[in-house]
Amino acid sequence: VYKRQAKRQEPDHRFQRSHQVRGLHRQKQHTVYMFNTIRDNMNTKPIIIAIVGASGSGKTTLARHLTDIIGIPSLVSYTTRPMRPGEVNGVDHHFVDGSYPIPHNPLAYTFFGGHHYWTEREQVVGPVMSYVIDEKGLVELKDKWSGEFEIFAIKIERPDNPTDGERQARDRERVALPDDDYDRILHNNSTLHRFLWSAIYKIGQLLISKTQ
Repeated sequence: VYKRQAKRQEPDHRFQRSHQVRGLHRQKQHTVYMFNTIRDNMNTKPIIIAIVGASGSGKTTLARHLTDIIGIPSLVSYTTRPMRPGEVNGVDHHFVDGSYPIPHNPLAYTFFGGHHYWTEREQVVGPVMSYVIDEKGLVELKDKWSGEFEIFAIKIERPDNPTDGERQARDRERVALPDDDYDRILHNNSTLHRFLWSAIYKIGQLLISKTQ
């Protein structure tokens, strides 16, 4: 009798997984609805979602997901850094050589890892755009352009950084900003799929709370 009772008390993992899947599906639907609402009812300046994080934290993947799923374009920076294997010119960066002229008044500029990175004001072409940027660039972006754009600073933290030693060493050049400088801090400590949808949902909540 005891064994039968114990068996009946075992959790139904299939039900739990099904419930989790349905919950994530509802969150996805609500997330898409939130961003459509933001675009349809904007009464603010153009929005730049500035995404900051260490190498391998997931910032570029998040920006691509915002484009592919929500339709928010990303500001693609120019850089004099050589292209890495797997990168695509015009998607990951606009890769240029050292003779390419850096504009006198860029949207944001930073020198990192021995290379120049920048974007131009004319690249902001939509009501909402994302921008993968480092801490120095974020400070410049806010200082120069807060009067023209609504800038929301997002920081991604990842405890198990998977990048190689060389990129982690370059990350030591980064300037640490206080957490209060960010509008939202996201923690990439789950599966990639769950992190991306949770991150986009929280960004949508932030934009609605600040712009509606």
